[in-house]
Amino acid sequence: MAKGIAEWYPVASIKDLRERHVFQTELFGHELVVWQADDGYVNVWENRCLHRGSRLSVGINDGAELVCAYHGWRYANQTAGCTYIPAHPSNSPARTICNRVYPSFVRHGFVWSALEQCSDQLVVELTNDDEPLVLRSLPLDVPLEEVQKHLQNCEFNLGEGTDDQVQKHKYAPAVGEPYSYKYRTSNSSFSVHLMLQPFDDKKTVIHGLVTPAPKKESRLDWLLSLNTQLAKFREEVESSISVDMGRWLDTDDTHAHQVSQGAGSRVSEMEVVVSKRWLTAIDIVGFELRPVEGGLPTFQPGAHVDLHLPNGLSRQYSLINGPGEQDRYQIGVKLEQNSRGGSKFLHEELHEGDQLLLSGPHNNFRLRRDTPQTLLFAGGIGLTPLLAMAQALERTDLSFILHYFVQSSEHLAFQERFAQFGDQLKTHLGLSPAETEQRVVETLGSYDHLSQVYACGPPAMISMIRETAMSLGWPPEAVHFEYFKNEIILDEFSAFEIHLARSGMTLSVDSGSTILDVLRENGVALASSCEQGACGTCEVGLLEGEPNHQDVYLNETEHEAGTRIMTCVSRSHSDRLVLDI
Repeated sequence: MAKGIAEWYPVASIKDLRERHVFQTELFGHELVVWQADDGYVNVWENRCLHRGSRLSVGINDGAELVCAYHGWRYANQTAGCTYIPAHPSNSPARTICNRVYPSFVRHGFVWSALEQCSDQLVVELTNDDEPLVLRSLPLDVPLEEVQKHLQNCEFNLGEGTDDQVQKHKYAPAVGEPYSYKYRTSNSSFSVHLMLQPFDDKKTVIHGLVTPAPKKESRLDWLLSLNTQLAKFREEVESSISVDMGRWLDTDDTHAHQVSQGAGSRVSEMEVVVSKRWLTAIDIVGFELRPVEGGLPTFQPGAHVDLHLPNGLSRQYSLINGPGEQDRYQIGVKLEQNSRGGSKFLHEELHEGDQLLLSGPHNNFRLRRDTPQTLLFAGGIGLTPLLAMAQALERTDLSFILHYFVQSSEHLAFQERFAQFGDQLKTHLGLSPAETEQRVVETLGSYDHLSQVYACGPPAMISMIRETAMSLGWPPEAVHFEYFKNEIILDEFSAFEIHLARSGMTLSVDSGSTILDVLRENGVALASSCEQGACGTCEVGLLEGEPNHQDVYLNETEHEAGTRIMTCVSRSHSDRLVLDI
């Protein structure tokens, strides 16, 4: 058993457990959900629904049960047994369907827990009958060992007397490292206890209390003084760690070079498993992907991931997830009639339980959340990134309208997510191109300085929306778009030179090669994703030359400025381009 696993640690202050509230924390990297029922009982469980692995911390505490927000599974207070499964309303869940319960109890104003059952007494046992004064818990982005090292040499002013010498005593369990510290001046009747919670391998939480509790009239002064001192302690410890890391990088030239090179290369791949597959609309299949090990990287609305398929292809798909859905990724894949093997493989060959590699997420279609009104225009499968945006806007009570254009009601995808939008969702069925343009004109109107527009769908539709917005006075910076593919007929045969300003290299781009190809052939690592000029991943700065822009990522103003270029498709009208590389 790992050192420290079977020992008691504070994982929450009782003040964190407000009525009908759900609290999330971690202990040695294990996610815990802590909630108090109406009868006063405090539960500490694994933060996972047994059905699909959703975090119970985003669920509902109804006072007697904890309800998973994903599919409504209900878990009983104290036992953590499942009491109801909405998909099987007439059946009683088996007794074996029970969440993991961690040992816990409440004492001294804190919820204490351990990852394994242990009989050892608490590290801190107070003899005073009165409840102590509980301090604000303080998270530090520092490993446990570093916090321990600094606390051993730390002094705290306890606010009484003139004796500056602090007598420090560490309380430690019989086996293991010291996780609790006691500070007391020689002329003070008060003691400060600091207890450490090993959150994960990079973060530690300090919980504190004062015994005996100061008189009510002086408690505010105590809280202000000690919280200020602890905040200063955190700044000093985190700063010392940053300085040490900077020195390490400065003295390790080889590693620093590798970090620099790796920053532009493809994001590390991870294994995911298809946990769910369903037909969500005509020719559109939904996939739910979960990590084989560990967690998934955090994403923001508008992000996409790269799927690396067993047939050797890599394809990009937008995430439809709403806020809080970080334990899984959901995507929608439309079957393209002229598929080169990407969508065809996913529709015909990928099934639940299959594993594949994924990298990302990347986000070149970022959502602004600082405007009073957001207009979202989705065409067909272009709904996917806008669905994530709409859910984020709805969660934060920001005004928006999602206009969804499809051929018929059978083409409406992911309808299970529509109910939350109410009248903020407008579906437009079977409109002709002319009717679609008229609807866009009516919706956009003149630019009012208070709105932003996001569009995703067929290239012709996006181009129409961009041109319409421009004709109505909308500036390019207020109109955001993402093409899933580039339908421009590309010039692939011109030849020119590129000069890399930072490295001094001059390279030839011959007919049939791209700037991106030539850079990689000469050892310049540059990230890319779609390689169609649609996503913006391979963008570099342009210092001199006349570019032949062939991308659909930059807008007209950005093309005219001539300061950026997409290396995967764009070329040169001049004999030479000078790149900011």
